[in-house]
Amino acid sequence: MAIKRSTKVDSAFSMSSMTDIVFLLLIFFLVTSTLVNPNALKLLLPNFSQIEPEIRDLLQFEDDPTFSIYADETVPVKEVVALMNIAKRNHYKVIMATSPE
Repeated sequence: MAIKRSTKVDSAFSMSSMTDIVFLLLIFFLVTSTLVNPNALKLLLPNFSQIEPEIRDLLQFEDDPTFSIYADETVPVKEVVALMNIAKRNHYKVIMATSPE
């Protein structure tokens, strides 16, 4: 005796709920990506013709004039050498500061 089902199982499903979720995720990531970029400070750094008189003014009353150079690895060597030349011209001692690895 063969038993037959009166209803058949439908194997298809609706994609509308999946597209709603993807759309909401897209909106969420678009909104949060605009918040990721913080506003950076715009700094006006002096050029080397302005640095030397400033260093002289700061160190004129020191007994043993010394200044430290804190340079990141992305700073060109030319810039660091220019600071060292300023120190040599004015008979200052220079300390090259690095970070330990």
